[in-house]
Amino acid sequence: MSLALNEPMQGTAASTDVWLLLEYNASWAGQANVANTLDRDFLEWWLRVPALFEQMGLRARQQFIRQPDISFQGIRFIISMVAPYGNETFQFQFADYNDFTRIDWTTILDEPEAFGDARLTEPNYFVCTNGKRDVCCARLGLKTYLQLRKMVSKRVWQITHLGGHRFAPNVLVLPDPLMYGRVFADDVAKFVMQVESGKVDTDRARGRSLYEPAAQAAEIFLLKEGYAGGELVGLRQGQDDKADMFECLFLEEEDTISVKLRKSASSLEIIASCGESATKTQNPFEVLSVGPR
Repeated sequence: MSLALNEPMQGTAASTDVWLLLEYNASWAGQANVANTLDRDFLEWWLRVPALFEQMGLRARQQFIRQPDISFQGIRFIISMVAPYGNETFQFQFADYNDFTRIDWTTILDEPEAFGDARLTEPNYFVCTNGKRDVCCARLGLKTYLQLRKMVSKRVWQITHLGGHRFAPNVLVLPDPLMYGRVFADDVAKFVMQVESGKVDTDRARGRSLYEPAAQAAEIFLLKEGYAGGELVGLRQGQDDKADMFECLFLEEEDTISVKLRKSASSLEIIASCGESATKTQNPFEVLSVGPR
């Protein structure tokens, strides 16, 4: 239905400041973070970790990851930090899960340079494949995962949940961090070519997860207009009867570029997940203007 309606994807990524990605190779449940076979003491500790970042004003998101077709001894953990600390992604490995509990992961925010040996600089791809959460993610995501494996080898992972099931296959790319949707297996070669060259695939981009939805959409509109993109330096939302109007300001070299957009007055009736039947109303973003301010 989403494809048939040509539903726009801009501005649909989950707004996230810190990604916490833990390797867990056992079978994934629909609510994998709470329904699993991990030791209860460890699980209680793991579920408390996001609150540590939230106390610092950061939105943290936990997911399980795996590479079932690769043999590896030990447990790997990827942490990706974004605003206001800059885009930094690190990968660590431990002998077992209990090793994680001995570390205060918030300390990496203060001195990321001290973990330089663990820094990931090349794009890493995380494909949502959890069929217990949404059957489309497994049916479509696994094909995309296998195609990515052929092209980027060990830099692709399966991940439990990224949201936006109707946009499957969904792919998170770190350390950017950018969320993509509808990355079908046949499109992987073109998609990888764009990402590996340092570009944003604007045809498949859902948004940069460190931004709010309006800014996510604005950046994609900006890039589609041929601008190089830049740092988001302002986001203003209209008041009262203009609450669905937004202006986002991006600093591109020495120029300030304004993107004005709004929530469309024309709503779409969509089904959010493959396992559901009820529809919900969606009002996509539409661009009003893009240009120097």
